[in-house]
Amino acid sequence: MNQARFGSDNGIEPLVICRNFHDARDGYQEVSEEFRFFHNLYHDRKNNRYIKISDDGNETTIIEESDECIKISYKGYVSINSI
Repeated sequence: MNQARFGSDNGIEPLVICRNFHDARDGYQEVSEEFRFFHNLYHDRKNNRYIKISDDGNETTIIEESDECIKISYKGYVSINSI
């Protein structure tokens, strides 16, 4: 028996995952852990964003989170991940 990682065996994984806890706690959305780890993103908890730090020390905000939405500004993940 094979169990699909996200309940579907179509090979597509969500970039944003909706979490819920059966009304025991408030639900929330989060960006895929695999995406965050793959890009080695630093979590700036104070400003609720994830930052890519380049080899020369430059910082680029990749993910910005708010109560209303999650903004992801990055090109290349889908094509890189599909290799």
